[in-house]
Amino acid sequence: MQSIQNVALDKLRFGHEFKGGSLNVRQSGRDDVDALIASIKAEGLLQPLASWEREGVFYILDGNRRLAALKKIGKPVPENWLHVIEADSIEDAQAKSLAANIMAVPLDPVDRFEAFASLQPKFTAEQIAARYGTTKKLVERSLILAKLSPTIRTALRKNELDYEAACAFTIEPDPKRQEAIFKKLKARGNWCLRRYDIREAITGDQDDIAGMLKFVGAAAAKEAGVTEVDDLFAEKGDAPKVVQNVGALEKLVQAKISSTKSKLLAEGWGSVVMEDSLEYGWERWARSPAAKGADRKKLMVVLELKGGVLKQHLGLHKSKQRVAVEQKAEKKKASPNALSNALKERLEYVLIKATRTAILNESWKDPRAAIFTAIVAADIDRHRFIQQMPTYLGSKLASIRDSISADVMKAALLKHFDPKDYFPRAPKGVVLKAIAESLVQAPADLKTKTKAVIWKFAIAHVGKTEWLPPELRTAHYAAKKGAKKR
Repeated sequence: MQSIQNVALDKLRFGHEFKGGSLNVRQSGRDDVDALIASIKAEGLLQPLASWEREGVFYILDGNRRLAALKKIGKPVPENWLHVIEADSIEDAQAKSLAANIMAVPLDPVDRFEAFASLQPKFTAEQIAARYGTTKKLVERSLILAKLSPTIRTALRKNELDYEAACAFTIEPDPKRQEAIFKKLKARGNWCLRRYDIREAITGDQDDIAGMLKFVGAAAAKEAGVTEVDDLFAEKGDAPKVVQNVGALEKLVQAKISSTKSKLLAEGWGSVVMEDSLEYGWERWARSPAAKGADRKKLMVVLELKGGVLKQHLGLHKSKQRVAVEQKAEKKKASPNALSNALKERLEYVLIKATRTAILNESWKDPRAAIFTAIVAADIDRHRFIQQMPTYLGSKLASIRDSISADVMKAALLKHFDPKDYFPRAPKGVVLKAIAESLVQAPADLKTKTKAVIWKFAIAHVGKTEWLPPELRTAHYAAKKGAKKR
């Protein structure tokens, strides 16, 4: 049973002040009432107090923090807002206090985001923070989380996504792209729905992006809709700002590079290519930068975008001796199904990038291992090929891969292997073998079709499985799983 009474503030006592034993089961967090004070000042007391009366004094069973806030601001308990509970004993009163505190369900984080968002535009972030006794940063974070795609918010509610992962999606303003990335990563397995994977899927390599911004210029980037925004959830080691609309930035870069290529071709150079399309060792080719006239037509210009600067390596060509050595080597290992050197180098680069991703995604039990692998990942970042790496790293990279758990390594390889890049460049026989190994049901006459028809079929069907080229098959790869969907 309970009754409602109007009692003066000086007749109310905290539950833990009862001499026969504390009636307040809450032992921690009861003194932190600043946010509650702000709420009472803004909205008034929204929930009644529950008390147990002894000898004319009312001890609070539920609402001790509310009482502390009222005492601090000198505000009386509103009329009819004190419920007096009947209890047969101290133990009975304590049980009722426990029930009141245990039954209180905390507000779901998504409900909080959406509730704060509903207060705009009537209130600013500063006003909301003051009204509910919290910080402006927490309110700003809540407001941006409230803008997440409904799919992302639902996943967070259902615990299909943790809070850190949901926060990572905030750097992508387009809800449709958020959903596309969520769907793509989830299809690969829940282990891919990590903060690092999500951020990388949205923004790519921020160091590369910084270089691209420097290359095209801030004004041109801004005009194209490329923006830099504060990352409200940046952690130690993250850039404080992230670039949005990276696709528009990449188009600007390609347009500027194309313009440079056109100018160089107009100057008479035979060809102009980007360095990442060449095989390893192009830097050692012979050079004739001062060549003119007809001689220029025989020479190449290699463009290298590095640190925001487009370097022009003029007049490159292979020496006669190098050409002869390469031709001899090619004849020796000539095979209709042999991969080109350029494709092998692409695969090597994919393997290195996947190794870096897996190292960062692995859950290392020993904190010393985590520190060491962070150093290794940073060293990998600085080198494109194994030959360029320090000896300690290049010779041990395979062993490091073998120590990574199978699921993490497999997810990293599938993430970086691009069937659309691989199959058009692979020989016809290699593509047909991939189709057979992946257990994809292929048309009986596929072998008689043109190479283009075959690699398009491979992209559409093999590309959806977990098949990987032999060059990317680490100790974690199982051929019998080739037909599994990504």
